[in-house]
Amino acid sequence: MNIQNWFMGVVEEEMDPREMGRVKVRCFGYHSPDRKLLPTKDLPWTQTIFPVTAGPATGSAGSSPALKIGSIVFGAFYDGNELQDAVILGTVPGGVLKQANYDPVTEVGYGSEFGPFGPGIPEGAGSNEVTLDAASVGVVAPEIASVEPKKYADPTEVPSSAASGIAAKALKEVKEGVKEINGTNKGRGIQKYWSATSAGEGGYGQIWCAAFACWVVKEGSGLPKDKLPTSAFSNNWIDEWARTNTDLVEVYYAAPNASSIKPGDILVRRKVGDSHGHVSIVTKGTDSAGNFQTVDGNSGNAVRTVTRKTNSLSHRHYILRIKKTNIPPNNGEPQNDLPTGPGIDPDGSGLFPNT
Repeated sequence: MNIQNWFMGVVEEEMDPREMGRVKVRCFGYHSPDRKLLPTKDLPWTQTIFPVTAGPATGSAGSSPALKIGSIVFGAFYDGNELQDAVILGTVPGGVLKQANYDPVTEVGYGSEFGPFGPGIPEGAGSNEVTLDAASVGVVAPEIASVEPKKYADPTEVPSSAASGIAAKALKEVKEGVKEINGTNKGRGIQKYWSATSAGEGGYGQIWCAAFACWVVKEGSGLPKDKLPTSAFSNNWIDEWARTNTDLVEVYYAAPNASSIKPGDILVRRKVGDSHGHVSIVTKGTDSAGNFQTVDGNSGNAVRTVTRKTNSLSHRHYILRIKKTNIPPNNGEPQNDLPTGPGIDPDGSGLFPNT
Protein backbone atom coordinates (compact mmCIF):
# COMPACT_ATOMS: atom_id res chain seq x y z
CA MET A 1 0.00 0.00 0.00
CA ASN A 2 1.37 3.38 -1.02
CA ILE A 3 -0.92 6.23 0.06
CA GLN A 4 0.39 9.45 -1.49
CA ASN A 5 -2.65 11.13 -2.99
CA TRP A 6 -5.75 12.22 -1.09
CA PHE A 7 -8.83 13.34 -2.95
CA MET A 8 -12.31 14.81 -2.78
CA GLY A 9 -14.75 14.17 -5.55
CA VAL A 10 -18.33 13.67 -6.68
CA VAL A 11 -20.03 10.28 -7.07
CA GLU A 12 -21.22 9.70 -10.66
CA GLU A 13 -22.15 6.00 -10.61
CA GLU A 14 -23.52 3.90 -7.73
CA MET A 15 -24.75 0.71 -9.40
CA ASP A 16 -21.86 -1.66 -8.70
CA PRO A 17 -22.35 -4.78 -10.85
CA ARG A 18 -20.47 -6.85 -8.25
CA GLU A 19 -22.60 -5.48 -5.37
CA MET A 20 -19.48 -4.70 -3.34
CA GLY A 21 -20.48 -1.17 -2.42
CA ARG A 22 -18.18 0.44 -4.97
CA VAL A 23 -18.92 3.74 -6.71
CA LYS A 24 -17.34 5.78 -9.49
CA VAL A 25 -15.94 9.16 -8.40
CA ARG A 26 -14.74 12.09 -10.50
CA CYS A 27 -11.96 13.49 -8.31
CA PHE A 28 -11.25 17.21 -8.16
CA GLY A 29 -7.86 18.00 -9.65
CA TYR A 30 -7.22 14.42 -10.86
CA HIS A 31 -9.92 13.70 -13.42
CA SER A 32 -10.90 15.80 -16.40
CA PRO A 33 -14.25 17.56 -15.92
CA ASP A 34 -15.02 16.93 -19.60
CA ARG A 35 -17.32 13.88 -20.06
CA LYS A 36 -16.41 13.67 -23.76
CA LEU A 37 -12.73 13.14 -22.87
CA LEU A 38 -13.29 11.03 -19.75
CA PRO A 39 -16.78 9.45 -19.72
CA THR A 40 -18.25 8.21 -16.45
CA LYS A 41 -17.94 4.62 -17.68
CA ASP A 42 -14.14 5.00 -17.86
CA LEU A 43 -13.73 6.18 -14.26
CA PRO A 44 -12.27 3.46 -12.00
CA TRP A 45 -14.46 1.78 -9.40
CA THR A 46 -13.64 3.03 -5.90
CA GLN A 47 -14.17 0.90 -2.79
CA THR A 48 -15.91 2.29 0.28
CA ILE A 49 -14.57 1.55 3.76
CA PHE A 50 -17.26 0.09 6.05
CA PRO A 51 -17.29 -0.13 9.85
CA VAL A 52 -16.73 -3.57 11.39
CA THR A 53 -20.43 -3.69 12.25
CA ALA A 54 -21.43 -3.63 8.59
CA GLY A 55 -22.50 -6.87 7.02
CA PRO A 56 -21.63 -9.24 5.78
CA ALA A 57 -18.67 -9.46 8.13
CA THR A 58 -16.46 -10.78 5.37
CA GLY A 59 -16.91 -7.56 3.42
CA SER A 60 -18.08 -9.48 0.36
CA ALA A 61 -21.00 -8.77 -1.93
CA GLY A 62 -24.09 -7.39 -0.26
CA SER A 63 -22.67 -4.38 1.58
CA SER A 64 -24.08 -1.01 0.60
CA PRO A 65 -22.60 2.40 1.47
CA ALA A 66 -25.82 4.34 0.77
CA LEU A 67 -23.89 6.82 -1.34
CA LYS A 68 -25.89 8.45 -4.10
CA ILE A 69 -25.02 10.15 -7.36
CA GLY A 70 -23.86 13.65 -6.47
CA SER A 71 -22.46 12.77 -3.04
CA ILE A 72 -19.21 14.54 -2.22
CA VAL A 73 -16.73 12.02 -0.83
CA PHE A 74 -13.25 12.04 0.66
CA GLY A 75 -10.60 9.34 0.40
CA ALA A 76 -7.16 8.31 -0.78
CA PHE A 77 -5.48 6.45 -3.64
CA TYR A 78 -3.51 3.55 -2.16
CA ASP A 79 -1.52 2.71 -5.31
CA GLY A 80 0.73 5.77 -5.26
CA ASN A 81 0.79 7.72 -8.49
CA GLU A 82 -0.97 5.00 -10.48
CA LEU A 83 -4.26 6.65 -9.37
CA GLN A 84 -6.39 3.59 -10.13
CA ASP A 85 -7.06 1.97 -6.74
CA ALA A 86 -8.69 4.11 -4.07
CA VAL A 87 -10.85 3.91 -0.98
CA ILE A 88 -13.55 6.27 0.23
CA LEU A 89 -13.16 7.11 3.91
CA GLY A 90 -16.19 9.31 4.30
CA THR A 91 -18.74 11.67 2.81
CA VAL A 92 -19.10 15.38 3.54
CA PRO A 93 -22.29 15.85 5.59
CA GLY A 94 -24.93 18.56 5.22
CA GLY A 95 -26.03 20.59 2.27
CA VAL A 96 -27.52 19.75 -1.09
CA LEU A 97 -25.28 19.53 -4.12
CA LYS A 98 -26.60 21.60 -7.00
CA GLN A 99 -24.76 19.82 -9.82
CA ALA A 100 -21.44 21.37 -8.74
CA ASN A 101 -20.23 23.26 -11.83
CA TYR A 102 -21.48 20.64 -14.29
CA ASP A 103 -22.92 21.99 -17.55
CA PRO A 104 -25.22 19.38 -19.16
CA VAL A 105 -24.97 21.16 -22.51
CA THR A 106 -21.19 21.03 -22.87
CA GLU A 107 -20.88 17.95 -20.59
CA VAL A 108 -18.10 19.65 -18.65
CA GLY A 109 -17.82 19.96 -14.87
CA TYR A 110 -18.12 17.96 -11.68
CA GLY A 111 -21.49 16.75 -10.50
CA SER A 112 -24.31 14.84 -12.13
CA GLU A 113 -26.35 15.26 -15.27
CA PHE A 114 -29.25 13.68 -13.34
CA GLY A 115 -29.77 16.60 -11.00
CA PRO A 116 -29.13 17.69 -7.40
CA PHE A 117 -28.72 14.51 -5.35
CA GLY A 118 -26.77 13.69 -2.25
CA PRO A 119 -24.95 15.66 0.43
CA GLY A 120 -22.82 18.68 -0.31
CA ILE A 121 -20.62 21.14 1.59
CA PRO A 122 -22.48 23.54 3.95
CA GLU A 123 -21.90 27.14 2.97
CA GLY A 124 -22.13 28.42 6.53
CA ALA A 125 -24.22 28.63 9.68
CA GLY A 126 -27.93 28.68 8.93
CA SER A 127 -27.52 27.39 5.39
CA ASN A 128 -27.61 23.81 4.21
CA GLU A 129 -27.76 24.43 0.48
CA VAL A 130 -24.81 25.35 -1.68
CA THR A 131 -23.85 25.60 -5.31
CA LEU A 132 -20.22 24.66 -5.83
CA ASP A 133 -18.11 26.58 -8.28
CA ALA A 134 -14.65 25.86 -9.61
CA ALA A 135 -12.91 28.34 -7.34
CA SER A 136 -14.54 27.19 -4.10
CA VAL A 137 -13.26 23.62 -4.25
CA GLY A 138 -10.50 23.83 -6.82
CA VAL A 139 -12.23 21.52 -9.26
CA VAL A 140 -10.51 22.76 -12.38
CA ALA A 141 -7.98 20.12 -13.35
CA PRO A 142 -4.54 21.54 -14.12
CA GLU A 143 -3.62 21.88 -17.75
CA ILE A 144 -1.10 19.39 -19.07
CA ALA A 145 0.96 21.90 -20.95
CA SER A 146 2.05 25.50 -20.74
CA VAL A 147 1.85 26.22 -24.45
CA GLU A 148 1.24 29.87 -25.21
CA PRO A 149 -2.21 30.53 -26.75
CA LYS A 150 -1.92 30.84 -30.49
CA LYS A 151 -4.32 31.17 -33.39
CA TYR A 152 -3.99 29.33 -36.64
CA ALA A 153 -5.54 31.51 -39.29
CA ASP A 154 -4.83 29.17 -42.16
CA PRO A 155 -5.61 25.44 -42.19
CA THR A 156 -2.77 23.06 -42.84
CA GLU A 157 -2.64 21.36 -46.20
CA VAL A 158 -2.67 17.69 -45.20
CA PRO A 159 -1.61 15.27 -47.96
CA SER A 160 -4.15 12.50 -48.49
CA SER A 161 -1.27 10.01 -48.29
CA ALA A 162 0.02 11.23 -44.90
CA ALA A 163 -1.13 8.21 -42.86
CA SER A 164 -0.09 5.58 -45.42
CA GLY A 165 3.23 7.35 -45.92
CA ILE A 166 3.99 7.25 -42.19
CA ALA A 167 3.19 3.52 -41.97
CA ALA A 168 5.23 2.70 -45.08
CA LYS A 169 8.27 4.65 -43.88
CA ALA A 170 8.20 2.87 -40.51
CA LEU A 171 8.02 -0.57 -42.16
CA LYS A 172 10.93 0.30 -44.43
CA GLU A 173 13.09 1.01 -41.39
CA VAL A 174 12.32 -2.49 -40.07
CA LYS A 175 13.67 -3.94 -43.32
CA GLU A 176 16.79 -1.79 -42.93
CA GLY A 177 17.55 -3.76 -39.75
CA VAL A 178 18.34 -0.72 -37.59
CA LYS A 179 19.51 -1.81 -34.14
CA GLU A 180 21.72 -0.77 -31.25
CA ILE A 181 25.26 -1.90 -30.55
CA ASN A 182 25.28 -3.78 -27.24
CA GLY A 183 22.40 -1.75 -25.77
CA THR A 184 24.24 1.57 -25.99
CA ASN A 185 21.42 3.47 -27.76
CA LYS A 186 23.91 3.86 -30.61
CA GLY A 187 24.13 2.02 -33.87
CA ARG A 188 23.86 2.22 -37.64
CA GLY A 189 20.94 4.40 -38.69
CA ILE A 190 19.97 5.65 -35.23
CA GLN A 191 21.84 8.94 -35.45
CA LYS A 192 19.69 10.13 -38.36
CA TYR A 193 16.55 9.86 -36.20
CA TRP A 194 17.90 12.51 -33.85
CA SER A 195 18.32 14.94 -36.74
CA ALA A 196 14.50 15.19 -36.84
CA THR A 197 14.29 16.35 -33.21
CA SER A 198 14.87 19.64 -31.43
CA ALA A 199 17.84 17.97 -29.70
CA GLY A 200 19.56 17.46 -33.04
CA GLU A 201 22.24 14.83 -33.47
CA GLY A 202 23.52 15.82 -30.03
CA GLY A 203 20.82 13.55 -28.63
CA TYR A 204 22.44 10.51 -30.21
CA GLY A 205 23.05 7.91 -27.53
CA GLN A 206 19.88 8.68 -25.57
CA ILE A 207 16.66 6.67 -25.45
CA TRP A 208 15.27 7.05 -28.95
CA CYS A 209 11.72 5.72 -29.50
CA ALA A 210 10.25 9.23 -29.88
CA ALA A 211 13.20 10.38 -31.99
CA PHE A 212 12.46 7.48 -34.36
CA ALA A 213 8.80 8.49 -34.55
CA CYS A 214 9.75 12.15 -35.24
CA TRP A 215 11.89 11.03 -38.18
CA VAL A 216 9.20 8.73 -39.56
CA VAL A 217 6.55 11.48 -39.49
CA LYS A 218 8.99 13.94 -41.06
CA GLU A 219 10.00 11.60 -43.87
CA GLY A 220 6.66 9.91 -44.50
CA SER A 221 3.84 12.38 -43.85
CA GLY A 222 4.58 15.22 -46.23
CA LEU A 223 3.53 17.73 -43.55
CA PRO A 224 4.94 21.28 -43.58
CA LYS A 225 8.16 21.72 -41.61
CA ASP A 226 6.51 23.94 -39.00
CA LYS A 227 3.85 21.28 -38.30
CA LEU A 228 6.19 18.37 -37.54
CA PRO A 229 6.73 16.81 -34.09
CA THR A 230 10.28 17.44 -32.93
CA SER A 231 10.39 16.34 -29.30
CA ALA A 232 12.15 13.20 -28.10
CA PHE A 233 9.87 13.18 -25.03
CA SER A 234 6.69 11.12 -25.42
CA ASN A 235 4.51 13.40 -23.29
CA ASN A 236 5.26 16.35 -25.57
CA TRP A 237 3.56 14.62 -28.48
CA ILE A 238 0.29 15.31 -26.66
CA ASP A 239 1.21 18.36 -24.61
CA GLU A 240 2.84 20.32 -27.40
CA TRP A 241 2.46 18.84 -30.88
CA ALA A 242 -1.21 17.82 -30.67
CA ARG A 243 -2.30 20.81 -28.58
CA THR A 244 -0.75 23.42 -30.86
CA ASN A 245 -1.73 21.71 -34.11
CA THR A 246 -5.44 20.98 -33.65
CA ASP A 247 -6.03 21.80 -37.29
CA LEU A 248 -4.29 18.56 -38.24
CA VAL A 249 -4.01 16.25 -35.18
CA GLU A 250 -6.83 14.51 -33.33
CA VAL A 251 -6.35 12.86 -29.92
CA TYR A 252 -8.34 9.87 -28.66
CA TYR A 253 -8.28 7.77 -25.52
CA ALA A 254 -6.95 4.53 -27.00
CA ALA A 255 -8.81 1.96 -24.87
CA PRO A 256 -12.40 2.91 -25.85
CA ASN A 257 -11.32 3.53 -29.47
CA ALA A 258 -9.12 0.46 -29.88
CA SER A 259 -11.36 -1.16 -32.48
CA SER A 260 -10.84 1.76 -34.85
CA ILE A 261 -7.02 1.91 -34.78
CA LYS A 262 -5.69 2.58 -38.29
CA PRO A 263 -2.34 2.46 -40.12
CA GLY A 264 -0.56 5.77 -39.71
CA ASP A 265 -1.95 6.36 -36.21
CA ILE A 266 0.60 7.28 -33.57
CA LEU A 267 0.21 5.40 -30.28
CA VAL A 268 1.52 7.23 -27.22
CA ARG A 269 1.82 5.50 -23.86
CA ARG A 270 2.28 7.59 -20.74
CA LYS A 271 2.66 6.70 -17.08
CA VAL A 272 1.86 8.99 -14.17
CA GLY A 273 4.63 9.48 -11.64
CA ASP A 274 7.24 7.67 -13.68
CA SER A 275 9.74 8.61 -16.35
CA HIS A 276 8.59 5.86 -18.70
CA GLY A 277 6.49 6.27 -21.83
CA HIS A 278 6.61 5.17 -25.43
CA VAL A 279 5.73 6.23 -28.97
CA SER A 280 4.76 3.67 -31.63
CA ILE A 281 3.71 3.92 -35.29
CA VAL A 282 0.66 1.83 -36.23
CA THR A 283 1.23 -0.10 -39.46
CA LYS A 284 -1.72 -2.50 -39.44
CA GLY A 285 -5.19 -1.72 -38.07
CA THR A 286 -7.32 -3.73 -35.68
CA ASP A 287 -8.41 -7.14 -36.98
CA SER A 288 -11.36 -9.32 -35.98
CA ALA A 289 -9.30 -10.94 -33.22
CA GLY A 290 -8.52 -7.58 -31.63
CA ASN A 291 -4.89 -7.48 -32.76
CA PHE A 292 -3.06 -4.63 -34.42
CA GLN A 293 0.54 -4.02 -35.46
CA THR A 294 3.02 -1.25 -34.72
CA VAL A 295 6.60 -0.45 -35.58
CA ASP A 296 8.60 0.76 -32.60
CA GLY A 297 11.99 2.35 -32.28
CA ASN A 298 14.08 1.35 -29.28
CA SER A 299 12.03 -1.80 -28.80
CA GLY A 300 14.32 -4.66 -27.84
CA ASN A 301 17.18 -2.27 -28.73
CA ALA A 302 16.05 -2.13 -32.37
CA VAL A 303 13.42 -0.96 -34.82
CA ARG A 304 11.00 -3.85 -34.92
CA THR A 305 7.44 -4.87 -35.62
CA VAL A 306 5.24 -5.48 -32.58
CA THR A 307 1.85 -7.21 -32.54
CA ARG A 308 -0.40 -5.75 -29.87
CA LYS A 309 -3.81 -6.64 -28.47
CA THR A 310 -6.49 -4.01 -28.06
CA ASN A 311 -7.43 -5.39 -24.65
CA SER A 312 -3.92 -4.56 -23.41
CA LEU A 313 -4.50 -0.83 -23.91
CA SER A 314 -5.20 1.19 -20.79
CA HIS A 315 -5.91 4.75 -19.66
CA ARG A 316 -2.22 5.46 -20.32
CA HIS A 317 -2.53 4.98 -24.08
CA TYR A 318 -3.57 7.68 -26.53
CA ILE A 319 -4.09 7.70 -30.29
CA LEU A 320 -2.81 10.68 -32.27
CA ARG A 321 -4.32 10.75 -35.75
CA ILE A 322 -3.59 13.14 -38.60
CA LYS A 323 -6.85 14.50 -39.98
CA LYS A 324 -7.91 14.19 -43.58
CA THR A 325 -9.64 17.57 -43.57
CA ASN A 326 -8.05 20.96 -44.08
CA ILE A 327 -10.64 22.78 -41.96
CA PRO A 328 -9.38 23.73 -38.49
CA PRO A 329 -11.78 23.34 -35.52
CA ASN A 330 -12.98 26.24 -33.39
CA ASN A 331 -11.96 28.80 -36.00
CA GLY A 332 -8.36 27.77 -35.60
CA GLU A 333 -8.22 28.25 -31.82
CA PRO A 334 -5.78 25.94 -29.99
CA GLN A 335 -7.31 22.94 -28.27
CA ASN A 336 -7.19 23.39 -24.51
CA ASP A 337 -9.24 20.37 -23.47
CA LEU A 338 -6.92 17.45 -24.22
CA PRO A 339 -7.09 14.49 -21.81
CA THR A 340 -6.24 15.45 -18.23
CA GLY A 341 -7.42 12.35 -16.42
CA PRO A 342 -5.52 9.28 -15.19
CA GLY A 343 -2.50 8.67 -17.38
CA ILE A 344 -1.74 12.37 -17.74
CA ASP A 345 0.62 13.92 -15.18
CA PRO A 346 -1.85 15.45 -12.68
CA ASP A 347 0.43 18.29 -11.62
CA GLY A 348 0.75 19.48 -15.20
CA SER A 349 4.52 19.52 -15.04
CA GLY A 350 4.97 17.69 -18.34
CA LEU A 351 8.28 16.28 -17.14
CA PHE A 352 7.85 12.63 -18.01
CA PRO A 353 10.22 11.64 -20.86
CA ASN A 354 9.81 8.74 -23.21
CA THR A 355 10.82 5.10 -22.90
